[in-house]
Amino acid sequence: MKSAIAEVLLMLTLCVVVVGFGRGWFALSSKNSETQTNKVDVNLVVDREMINTDAQSMKARATELASKVTEEAEELERHIQDRSTVGNPSRR
Repeated sequence: MKSAIAEVLLMLTLCVVVVGFGRGWFALSSKNSETQTNKVDVNLVVDREMINTDAQSMKARATELASKVTEEAEELERHIQDRSTVGNPSRR
């Protein structure tokens, strides 16, 4: 069970990293290596503003989709109720 949870967490982390680099949330940069010590300075930049902007955009889209689904479900419910009362006069 623990290995399954670990695998799921690893996959989620990998997805966030791939999407993050693709969306520009993360960037890697490096300075010239020092030839004397063979060291390379690598930096990871996290663009929090871009992450927040994308999160707000996703939240707005999710809210929009949820409203649409709710409206369609209510319309379907009304349609079902109308059809059930047409075929059965005692339900009116």
